[in-house]
Amino acid sequence: MPDREKVIKGLECCEKANNCGNCPYDGECAKRGFALTRDAIVLLREQEPEIVRCKDCKHYDQDTQSCNNGLDGIFLPDWFCADGERR
Repeated sequence: MPDREKVIKGLECCEKANNCGNCPYDGECAKRGFALTRDAIVLLREQEPEIVRCKDCKHYDQDTQSCNNGLDGIFLPDWFCADGERR
């Protein structure tokens, strides 16, 4: 996993100037930009919330195909919601 502080410093450096000399990513600008972008994407993906499908949610009733979390309707097992909690 990339170092979060290194990524933040690299993004701040790139925001100020293209080649400020204080960037923690060594090397020429094109290589530095690629490494910085790759590391930033990895960090963002790790911060994405986990999607819990209805069939795996503790609020889902398999028999009635409904959500016991106060939502009305019939929900397919592969559907999901923002309030899903894994069983």
